[in-house]
Amino acid sequence: METNANKSVTNEQSQEYSLKIKFVSMTKNRFFAKDLACKPREFHAFIFVESGKASVTVNKRFFSVSKNDIMLIPSGSSAGMIKRSEDFTTRCCNFNAELNGTSLFRHCAPPYHCSLNEVPSIKPNLIKIEQYLESGDILSVLKAESHLMRMITDFLEAVPVINKYSSTDSGEFARRIRIYVENRISSKITVEDMAAEMGYHPKYFTVLFKKHMGMTPAKYIKDARINKAKQLLANSNISISDIAELTGFSTQPKFANDFKKAVGKTASEYRAANHIMGN
Repeated sequence: METNANKSVTNEQSQEYSLKIKFVSMTKNRFFAKDLACKPREFHAFIFVESGKASVTVNKRFFSVSKNDIMLIPSGSSAGMIKRSEDFTTRCCNFNAELNGTSLFRHCAPPYHCSLNEVPSIKPNLIKIEQYLESGDILSVLKAESHLMRMITDFLEAVPVINKYSSTDSGEFARRIRIYVENRISSKITVEDMAAEMGYHPKYFTVLFKKHMGMTPAKYIKDARINKAKQLLANSNISISDIAELTGFSTQPKFANDFKKAVGKTASEYRAANHIMGN
């Protein structure tokens, strides 16, 4: 199931959100691994505790769960069992959910654990999904996915959610980008890697980047490399060839060409005019 919604940002601009939801499977009593060092899960999962009690871990956090508790486990999480009562049973819905090409739960941080009282629609939706899947026809699969969509919506509406990558928070966006680039200034930096770090599809990330930073990612990265080179030229005796390497330029000629274009002087001329004595 895929839905597209246009949300107005300004009177002149709108940004598109692409949400894709795909049901994977229903299982019973088979989610939590006995080994606490289990591999990360491939899919998201809603887990409803039908009976009993258990102590479980999700990403090294400990939870005590009991009858009528609900857990949302994002993909990539490690979940393990510490102990359980003999009557502990669960019903689990595995699914994929992507927003703008990346995991839905990279854009928000819902709690792992809540009770049925907080999201009462979870249990009937799980039952409906199971009923539709028993028939196996295409229409029933679509109906099952519509209940999955409703379950996700109800959960996110009912529980506190932290928007980790808010597109309206320019200050936080800029801070994360600055730290990311500074930490990798000597390495190759791609738009794809930056987008993945921020939790966005590369194309959508580029749109957001221009909005928040006022330039393209490529220009920002090049400016950061040049500024770092200026710092090293003025405050150290490191050779120009080593500075080119330390600031991530592929070759010294490229560094020399880009530096002259950006600064209006060669690296040697800049160092002569700005070098701090004693370094």
